[in-house]
Amino acid sequence: SPPPPSPPPPSPPPPSPPPPLSPPTPPPSPPPPAPPPACPPPPASPPPSPAPTSLATDEWRFIFTATRDVGKALQLQEIELYAAGSTAPLAVAEATNPGGASPLELNQGPDMAFDGFDANDGKWLDLNMATNGYSVLEIRLAQPAIVVAYQLYTANHAFGRNPVAWTFWRKLSGEWQLLDTRSAIAPNEPFTSYVVSDIGFPVFSPPPTNPPPSPPAPPPSPPSPPAPPSP
Repeated sequence: SPPPPSPPPPSPPPPSPPPPLSPPTPPPSPPPPAPPPACPPPPASPPPSPAPTSLATDEWRFIFTATRDVGKALQLQEIELYAAGSTAPLAVAEATNPGGASPLELNQGPDMAFDGFDANDGKWLDLNMATNGYSVLEIRLAQPAIVVAYQLYTANHAFGRNPVAWTFWRKLSGEWQLLDTRSAIAPNEPFTSYVVSDIGFPVFSPPPTNPPPSPPAPPPSPPSPPAPPSP
């Protein structure tokens, strides 16, 4: 007899249910805004200014504009110029008196104002102060320097010739720069100091853009005396 039929194959298992759908992924958050740029650091302080050696020069001058007695010549026994921090006067190579008149044969030229203080030596005398109304004394130092102070000394007699008003100048780059203006009571004693005159800050300032004024014009000549009456 025929073999019995094989049993039917088992039914396949039912399909697994699909997995549940995940919620959609939210979009990424935008990045936070960048912080504002930091303020730039303040500029560095400038380096200290160099010492004002460029203001040193060998050309200096006085312009004397009045004497103790009006209409007199002008005289001084000695002038001393000082640099900063020094008690020794600066060495002077040359002194001139443009427009002046000095009795050189009596040792009374402008160079005698810088020959070292000696009461038995000559002095400087400008006879033309009486007619010009001013006296210019130009000085050339032995070496360029910055004059920060000066000192004047009266001569031996005739104190009406002592100066009582003057200006002091420095020449830089071909231009005269006014540094000091003085009015003083002249000592009434021989060989006496006017006291040291400190120039102060202007000596460390650059020269002005405009040239200084020229020395004052000489005063007009006095009128001629009237003619004597006829006899």
